Amino acid sequence: MASLLELSICCLGQNTMNSTLEITPTHLKTKMNHAKMTNRPLSFLGFPLTDGRAVASLDLSNQYQLTDQLLNLVSESCPNLIELKLDNCSQLNQGSLIAIIKKCRQLKHLSLKGCPLVTDATLHAISSNLPHLSSLNLHGCFEITAEGIRVLAAGCNLIEKLDVSYCQCIDADSILTVLILCPRISQLTAKYLWRIEDSFDGVEELLEMNPTTFSALEKLDMSGCTSMGDHFLYQFAIRCPNLKNIDLSDCQQISDKGIASIAAHCPSLASYTLTDMPSLSDAGILDIAQHSKNLTEISLKRCSISDSGVGFLLQKCLKLVSLDVGGCHKLTAATLKGLIGHSKFRHLDVSFCHKMVNENNVKELMSVSGQLESITLWGLSLKEDFIEDMRCLNPRVEIHSTHSKASHKRLKGSHSEP
Repeated sequence: MASLLELSICCLGQNTMNSTLEITPTHLKTKMNHAKMTNRPLSFLGFPLTDGRAVASLDLSNQYQLTDQLLNLVSESCPNLIELKLDNCSQLNQGSLIAIIKKCRQLKHLSLKGCPLVTDATLHAISSNLPHLSSLNLHGCFEITAEGIRVLAAGCNLIEKLDVSYCQCIDADSILTVLILCPRISQLTAKYLWRIEDSFDGVEELLEMNPTTFSALEKLDMSGCTSMGDHFLYQFAIRCPNLKNIDLSDCQQISDKGIASIAAHCPSLASYTLTDMPSLSDAGILDIAQHSKNLTEISLKRCSISDSGVGFLLQKCLKLVSLDVGGCHKLTAATLKGLIGHSKFRHLDVSFCHKMVNENNVKELMSVSGQLESITLWGLSLKEDFIEDMRCLNPRVEIHSTHSKASHKRLKGSHSEP
């Protein structure tokens, strides 16, 4: 006999019209969707099949029991879908996926993150049948190739948000082609693409014909593209005057020269994430400081910068409120002294900066920083009693440290290093 909880979940799931269930915890949403599919086969996801035309949004993410039969049922019953999420539905047959694409031609938002059976054939179907597509997530779809991406761009030129992270067959030519053929793209996420190099002979003519093609691009994340060099970054920089947010973390071939081109040509940049960039030095930071007057946040975690580099930022970037220099081992107490003189900061991360941080200057910082909201102090020789005293001194500030119980809980849950 089913428990009261199981019956309640089943009842709630079968009567839920808002199938996205955004505020529902993941484990509960999974149970509800499973209950919908297994306990009431004539009513899919909480609505009678005759009412499917009224459904605009479906989130079937992480439904490992989702079968081709049920997906076909969706395609037959919900022709007016605008948003569909099928993240991590690893059991789906490509034929069923193509069928729903062909029948739900009003789709504007489609997420296929972590679907291993997505191939170029899927992209051909999307290109031919979804002319109104605005956002597409292909994160981790390993089988798609550069040719598939080019076909997609040719047919879906209204795309504004695209994620092709971890799609290892995509190269520099295809990324640039997408941006040229889809001039509305404002957010491009292309993390850990190992074929992104400085050579892109296949699109040189297109680049010459479209000198300002990427003007809509505001957010670019190419973290982990370890083969990407300064020349490729330059091609972005000269075409992205409205870029506001960039993440180049772990891009090991990018040097101060590449950073200089971004800083000089993208004056609207407000956020830099430049963690784990071994070739970045104070010279690159100086270029950022001189050109990025709208800078509000920057992460330089584990970069080889000195007190001078941080000093440039403090002197030139008057809107800067968030600074992450965790693991920057060259920094000394002079940097923290400079931070004490700038009470505007809201978020600081000085983890593992052993030469920089001591109890005296942390106490002074906590005393004078009227706008500080959080400070991260991982891996430092600060006693637990001292941390508690700092919480009493400025209770409004959230302190993340080795001795913080709340931080321990977060770290345990994340299974990652601070």
